Amino acid sequence: MSLNRENFLRVFIGGIVIFLVGLVYCNSTSLYLTLAYLQKVFLTKLEYYFIFIGIFFVFFSLILSFSPLGNIRLGRRENRRFSLWKWSIMVFTATMAADIIFFSLHEWIYYANSLQDSCLKGQNTYVAAITYSLFHWGITPWSFYLVPAVIYAFIMFRQGRDCYKLSQACEPLVKNPALLLGIDIISILGLILAVSTTFSLATPMIARSLGYLLGWHNYTNITIMIIVIVDILSCIDSLLDIETGAVNLANINYILFFILLVYFFCYGKPSFILSSGYHSIALYFARFLPLSIFVSKGSFTIDYTVFYWSYWIAWSIATPFFIATISEGMTIREVINYGYLSGVSSTFISFLILGYSMIARNNYVVPPLDVDVNDFIIHSIAHYPYNNIVFIFLVLTMLFMYVTTLNSIILVITRYTSAEKSRWAQVYWSLLFIFLPIILIYSAATMNSLKVISILSSLPISVVLFLILLNFCFLIYHFYRRGVDFAVKNNYFSCWSRQALAKIRRIFS
Repeated sequence: MSLNRENFLRVFIGGIVIFLVGLVYCNSTSLYLTLAYLQKVFLTKLEYYFIFIGIFFVFFSLILSFSPLGNIRLGRRENRRFSLWKWSIMVFTATMAADIIFFSLHEWIYYANSLQDSCLKGQNTYVAAITYSLFHWGITPWSFYLVPAVIYAFIMFRQGRDCYKLSQACEPLVKNPALLLGIDIISILGLILAVSTTFSLATPMIARSLGYLLGWHNYTNITIMIIVIVDILSCIDSLLDIETGAVNLANINYILFFILLVYFFCYGKPSFILSSGYHSIALYFARFLPLSIFVSKGSFTIDYTVFYWSYWIAWSIATPFFIATISEGMTIREVINYGYLSGVSSTFISFLILGYSMIARNNYVVPPLDVDVNDFIIHSIAHYPYNNIVFIFLVLTMLFMYVTTLNSIILVITRYTSAEKSRWAQVYWSLLFIFLPIILIYSAATMNSLKVISILSSLPISVVLFLILLNFCFLIYHFYRRGVDFAVKNNYFSCWSRQALAKIRRIFS
């Protein structure tokens, strides 16, 4: 029965992907017009829903971290596989694809041109623009990753049952087999659309960089070639053990990323980066709540906040599972706090250094909103010293980031359709993941179309995530009612006092 279900998922998802590829190829213009209509008529009504989701996940993560729940150990301490340093590197490199570099270099342009419709109207243009980047890549996005990761790790390492797909995280709250199968189908399709969006956004910049270095001008074919190369390398890496493949690749990735940041910091007016960066961080924390609840009168919220929240929600299908699998032996508080520390600090450093460096290099002039961002990035970097070396490091860093991220996705998605690690299944999914981004690149999908695709794919996933949170509350209730004595006896709590246990008993009795 299990095998039939797994084969059905592979065939059904494969058929839908082929259908979507054919639809985009044959009717791309009509499809993109339909997406634009949906954005105008339907998606503008979802602002409050996504604002609520963002606030809720941050609040829930704080409860997990600062309440007695944070002391629950996710498995035995001696089963911890990675040091804190390796764990932090893997969390960042496996969750943040190359688009973090792409957006760090240019995203401030969008915000600087749209501040009149934002929560930071009247603030310094550059500080406010970078602050919005910190907001859309900071605490709230990481809460979409860390909260589910803790839940999956709790199910895997505290309950001792498999949790490698969203349907398993909904049990026993959801028991209907058809509904569980539907959850898995929604999850895989949402992840494929999220990967397609990511590849379609940032790979053209890698193609432009290679074109600058080698004098090539057929950017579409170069982009497709890059996607194929990333997919092949990710597939090879996923076939290796996680200690051999993911850890080594994450280390290389982080070193390249660090070298790139040091270069842009040194040649991007360090005093300006430090002073402006300080003001952006201060403004971010001072205005975090207003930023989180703000709904614009125009299209700012739907164009940026709703898009990013939906983007992170779609990615939360796979990324938290990877974080969960490497978090055995840690406490809930450690996963939440160290996850925030490593993830938020790394993304902040990226946007502060790369963003302010580009602002300074552009002589503090804000380009128009309709500028070709890829051309802008290439022309700006071309004016840096040793620009050829910079482009080489840029291409390598972004390629390795994509390989690391896709590798973690392949490892996770394989478990959706295979009870054990299957090399054939890994190859199958690695091939299936590249069809849709290739056709989106070929059909020249617009940024707005990609935004609508991301938002639509995240809607059913967000509902499933709420089911998972509700199921987790149910599991925690029974955990304290029935299993707390066993947990203490087997050292599954850290720093847990008799008084705290007595309070928990009273709450759930």
